[in-house]
Amino acid sequence: MELEGSSTLEDTYAWGDVTGDEVLGGLVGRADSATSILTSYAAGAVDEGIDVGGLVGLAEAGATVTDSYWDRDSSGQESSAGQTDDFGLTTEQMQDGNASDNMTGFNFGDVWVQLAGYPILSWQPHQQEPGEAFPVPVNSTWALVLMVLALLLMAAVSRQRMRS
Repeated sequence: MELEGSSTLEDTYAWGDVTGDEVLGGLVGRADSATSILTSYAAGAVDEGIDVGGLVGLAEAGATVTDSYWDRDSSGQESSAGQTDDFGLTTEQMQDGNASDNMTGFNFGDVWVQLAGYPILSWQPHQQEPGEAFPVPVNSTWALVLMVLALLLMAAVSRQRMRS
Protein backbone atom coordinates (compact mmCIF):
# COMPACT_ATOMS: atom_id res chain seq x y z
CA MET A 1 0.00 0.00 0.00
CA GLU A 2 1.15 3.52 -0.70
CA LEU A 3 0.03 6.46 1.44
CA GLU A 4 -0.28 9.71 -0.51
CA GLY A 5 -1.32 13.22 0.37
CA SER A 6 -2.37 14.05 3.90
CA SER A 7 -3.05 10.44 4.88
CA THR A 8 -3.10 9.18 8.44
CA LEU A 9 -3.14 5.59 9.64
CA GLU A 10 -3.91 5.35 13.34
CA ASP A 11 -4.62 2.27 15.47
CA THR A 12 -4.11 -0.17 12.60
CA TYR A 13 -2.34 -3.46 12.14
CA ALA A 14 -1.48 -5.98 9.46
CA TRP A 15 -0.93 -9.73 9.78
CA GLY A 16 0.33 -11.44 6.69
CA ASP A 17 3.24 -11.90 4.34
CA VAL A 18 4.34 -9.23 1.87
CA THR A 19 6.01 -10.26 -1.38
CA GLY A 20 7.65 -8.32 -4.16
CA ASP A 21 10.98 -6.79 -5.19
CA GLU A 22 10.97 -3.20 -3.97
CA VAL A 23 9.24 -0.64 -1.74
CA LEU A 24 7.78 -3.20 0.64
CA GLY A 25 6.70 -2.82 4.25
CA GLY A 26 4.72 -4.96 6.66
CA LEU A 27 2.09 -2.20 6.89
CA VAL A 28 2.95 0.38 4.20
CA GLY A 29 5.30 0.19 1.23
CA ARG A 30 5.74 3.95 0.72
CA ALA A 31 4.70 6.88 2.92
CA ASP A 32 4.97 10.27 1.23
CA SER A 33 5.95 13.50 2.96
CA ALA A 34 2.50 14.43 4.31
CA THR A 35 1.56 11.08 5.84
CA SER A 36 1.42 9.95 9.45
CA ILE A 37 1.38 6.46 10.94
CA LEU A 38 0.40 6.31 14.60
CA THR A 39 0.04 3.45 17.10
CA SER A 40 0.11 0.69 14.50
CA TYR A 41 1.99 -2.56 14.01
CA ALA A 42 2.79 -5.29 11.50
CA ALA A 43 3.53 -8.99 11.86
CA GLY A 44 4.40 -11.27 8.95
CA ALA A 45 7.22 -12.03 6.55
CA VAL A 46 8.48 -9.22 4.30
CA ASP A 47 10.52 -10.15 1.22
CA GLU A 48 14.06 -8.85 0.81
CA GLY A 49 14.57 -6.19 -1.83
CA ILE A 50 15.12 -2.49 -2.43
CA ASP A 51 13.51 -0.04 0.06
CA VAL A 52 12.17 -2.74 2.36
CA GLY A 53 11.26 -2.44 6.05
CA GLY A 54 9.45 -4.30 8.78
CA LEU A 55 6.69 -1.67 9.04
CA VAL A 56 7.40 0.88 6.27
CA GLY A 57 9.55 0.28 3.19
CA LEU A 58 10.19 3.89 2.13
CA ALA A 59 9.32 7.02 4.11
CA GLU A 60 9.88 10.33 2.34
CA ALA A 61 11.20 13.32 4.29
CA GLY A 62 8.35 14.72 6.38
CA ALA A 63 6.48 11.43 6.82
CA THR A 64 5.96 10.64 10.50
CA VAL A 65 5.85 7.25 12.16
CA THR A 66 5.01 7.36 15.87
CA ASP A 67 4.59 4.58 18.45
CA SER A 68 4.41 1.96 15.69
CA TYR A 69 6.09 -1.45 15.73
CA TRP A 70 6.97 -4.47 13.65
CA ASP A 71 7.77 -8.06 14.54
CA ARG A 72 11.46 -8.58 13.73
CA ASP A 73 11.17 -12.36 14.03
CA SER A 74 8.21 -12.89 11.70
CA SER A 75 9.18 -10.16 9.21
CA GLY A 76 12.86 -11.04 8.94
CA GLN A 77 13.52 -7.28 8.88
CA GLU A 78 15.85 -5.54 11.33
CA SER A 79 14.83 -2.00 10.34
CA SER A 80 11.95 0.08 9.05
CA ALA A 81 11.82 3.46 7.33
CA GLY A 82 10.72 6.52 9.28
CA GLN A 83 11.75 5.46 12.77
CA THR A 84 14.54 4.02 14.86
CA ASP A 85 15.25 0.30 14.96
CA ASP A 86 14.20 -0.04 18.62
CA PHE A 87 10.56 -0.12 17.46
CA GLY A 88 11.28 -3.54 15.99
CA LEU A 89 10.29 -6.07 18.64
CA THR A 90 10.55 -9.83 18.94
CA THR A 91 7.45 -11.99 18.62
CA GLU A 92 7.63 -12.65 22.35
CA GLN A 93 7.69 -8.90 23.11
CA MET A 94 4.59 -8.30 20.96
CA GLN A 95 2.42 -11.21 22.07
CA ASP A 96 0.45 -12.35 25.07
CA GLY A 97 0.87 -10.19 28.17
CA ASN A 98 4.11 -8.64 26.92
CA ALA A 99 2.65 -6.24 24.34
CA SER A 100 1.25 -3.80 26.88
CA ASP A 101 4.71 -3.55 28.47
CA ASN A 102 6.60 -3.08 25.20
CA MET A 103 4.26 -1.28 22.82
CA THR A 104 4.25 2.07 24.58
CA GLY A 105 1.85 4.64 23.22
CA PHE A 106 -0.84 2.03 22.59
CA ASN A 107 -4.01 2.66 24.61
CA PHE A 108 -4.60 -0.81 26.03
CA GLY A 109 -8.09 -1.15 27.46
CA ASP A 110 -9.90 1.55 25.49
CA VAL A 111 -8.49 1.08 21.97
CA TRP A 112 -6.36 -2.10 22.08
CA VAL A 113 -6.92 -5.47 23.78
CA GLN A 114 -4.14 -7.87 24.70
CA LEU A 115 -5.19 -11.51 24.79
CA ALA A 116 -3.30 -14.56 23.56
CA GLY A 117 -1.23 -13.65 20.50
CA TYR A 118 -0.89 -10.17 19.02
CA PRO A 119 -3.01 -7.22 20.23
CA ILE A 120 -6.30 -6.52 18.48
CA LEU A 121 -8.60 -3.51 18.47
CA SER A 122 -11.12 -3.45 21.32
CA TRP A 123 -14.15 -3.35 18.99
CA GLN A 124 -13.17 -6.68 17.39
CA PRO A 125 -14.47 -10.00 18.65
CA HIS A 126 -11.85 -11.36 21.02
CA GLN A 127 -11.66 -15.02 20.04
CA GLN A 128 -9.66 -15.12 16.79
CA GLU A 129 -6.05 -16.16 16.35
CA PRO A 130 -3.54 -14.32 14.11
CA GLY A 131 -4.30 -14.94 10.46
CA GLU A 132 -7.90 -16.08 11.04
CA ALA A 133 -10.83 -14.06 9.75
CA PHE A 134 -13.13 -12.52 12.33
CA PRO A 135 -16.80 -11.68 11.99
CA VAL A 136 -17.90 -8.05 12.00
CA PRO A 137 -21.60 -7.39 12.54
CA VAL A 138 -23.17 -6.16 9.29
CA ASN A 139 -25.18 -3.54 11.14
CA SER A 140 -21.98 -2.05 12.52
CA THR A 141 -20.68 1.31 11.35
CA TRP A 142 -17.22 -0.28 11.35
CA ALA A 143 -18.37 -2.90 8.86
CA LEU A 144 -19.51 -0.19 6.47
CA VAL A 145 -16.25 1.74 6.92
CA LEU A 146 -14.18 -1.41 6.28
CA MET A 147 -16.21 -2.30 3.19
CA VAL A 148 -15.77 1.19 1.74
CA LEU A 149 -12.02 1.13 2.44
CA ALA A 150 -11.71 -2.30 0.82
CA LEU A 151 -13.55 -1.08 -2.29
CA LEU A 152 -11.38 2.04 -2.52
CA LEU A 153 -8.22 -0.05 -2.16
CA MET A 154 -9.37 -2.49 -4.85
CA ALA A 155 -10.18 0.41 -7.20
CA ALA A 156 -6.76 1.98 -6.62
CA VAL A 157 -4.98 -1.32 -7.28
CA SER A 158 -7.01 -1.82 -10.46
CA ARG A 159 -6.15 1.66 -11.72
CA GLN A 160 -2.47 1.10 -10.95
CA ARG A 161 -2.47 -2.21 -12.83
CA MET A 162 -4.17 -0.60 -15.83
CA ARG A 163 -1.41 2.06 -15.95
CA SER A 164 1.32 -0.59 -15.94
